[in-house]
Amino acid sequence: MRLAIIAALGACVGSARADDGPASSIGGGLTIRGATIGSAASVGAGGFVDATVRRGDLALAGVASAQTARLAIGDATPPVDGLLLTAGAALRWTAGRFEPERYGDRRYGIDLRLDLGAELESYAWDGGGRLTRPGVFVGAATQFDFGRVSRRARGEVTIGLRLGLARPHTTAAVSRAACRGACTPTPAPVAYDAAWAIVLGGAWGR
Repeated sequence: MRLAIIAALGACVGSARADDGPASSIGGGLTIRGATIGSAASVGAGGFVDATVRRGDLALAGVASAQTARLAIGDATPPVDGLLLTAGAALRWTAGRFEPERYGDRRYGIDLRLDLGAELESYAWDGGGRLTRPGVFVGAATQFDFGRVSRRARGEVTIGLRLGLARPHTTAAVSRAACRGACTPTPAPVAYDAAWAIVLGGAWGR
């Protein structure tokens, strides 16, 4: 009995073998994102696409997204709508794997994935104005592998959370974006901007 429990735990947290999972995949899905921009706050939703190349437990992914964005600063200033575009790259590590069933070439499993990456984000506000900055992020995701869905491809569904940090914009740039000029009172400077994102997507690969 003890040996069976140890074996089950080993299957859950053990590292992935090099021949498991797709060697490359293309995916996409939906994302909800919130961020601080100086003293202002932005929230929005949209879609993303990614392309991944994997070798064993490690993978390199390129990710791009397009999302709505609503910027608000205080109760007295009307919010400003806009579009957020992002592009970046991430290193992904499969930290744990649980395979309740596996029959030859068909594999059904749940993976725990950790991400570390960098991105460039660009906000374009209705009526003019743009804010662009680089940032870094970390993330964690649960990946459901539905095994081989055709002779050449596997299917996956992922849900995850990302947390990011970025260099803050100047108070003048925040005022131009949020208040169309000068805000009253003047926004206070901040040490860094933070962001979070929830992602839900799927991937198709080999």
